Amino acid sequence: MKVNKKTTFLIVVIVTAAAILFSQSSMLIAAADKSKLKDILNLDPNAPQAIAEAQTDFSNSKKIDKKQADQNANVITKAKKLISKAEKEYLAEGWFHMSSSIEVFSTAQQTFPDGSPIPTKWTNESWILLDKDGDAIKAVSIQDTGDPKLLQISVYENGAWTNISLGMTGEPEKYHPTLSGGILDSASTYKDIVKLSSETSVVNGQNMFVFTSEENLNTPVSEGDNKQKDQQIYGNVVKYYFAESSGLPVQIENYNINSTGALEISQRILMNVTEKVTEPPADILAYFIK
Repeated sequence: MKVNKKTTFLIVVIVTAAAILFSQSSMLIAAADKSKLKDILNLDPNAPQAIAEAQTDFSNSKKIDKKQADQNANVITKAKKLISKAEKEYLAEGWFHMSSSIEVFSTAQQTFPDGSPIPTKWTNESWILLDKDGDAIKAVSIQDTGDPKLLQISVYENGAWTNISLGMTGEPEKYHPTLSGGILDSASTYKDIVKLSSETSVVNGQNMFVFTSEENLNTPVSEGDNKQKDQQIYGNVVKYYFAESSGLPVQIENYNINSTGALEISQRILMNVTEKVTEPPADILAYFIK
């Protein structure tokens, strides 16, 4: 089939970036001086999972000391306890529905190869049927930027993801959704360079646990083609907001640390809906093989 170049570029990004659960510390910073679509469209964790690029060169990241490592361990223990509470209820056997909104904030205009602007806002909606072990039996993921030409619908069935927008099927793989928002994966992958902390807060009248992951650089990097000193990035902070009552992720914010040490927001993910359902709507079920 003949595919529009813009659409092709977007789906390559979706398949590649989806394995990374939201944008994480070094992965953002290491790519900051090379603007690519996959570096700014950090997608929802319930989008199709795939093998993605792994950032293993941490030479420009400041290492943490033992005291911080011990604090990290305490924060991880607290986070695991909270997340397991939510997953026990919401990732039990049966249908699970999640919807999120993502917005990217950037001073550098990002464009497709044809010069048209890359979307800075999109939504992701997932309907997932789970077995007793929390593995997906089947799922539908819909990513919508508001442009019909860029709408991506992917279906997980018979152990593999198929992007029905392009008629492309990936390699067989297990799909195991989580409600960690990526904090546990980040803490493990970047255990020698991230500083974790936790606090309680009230957001929109709701009691929250806020887990913060911070990475600092030895040498600042630039965002995109911007080489101005006051626009350089000296580190990265990710804030994960979880509801105290349910343990569900509510919001995730990414920040760049500027030359003054201040935080400048680069991305925000808002969880709109997280629920168990008896069955998806008929139009969702219609995507599966009869």
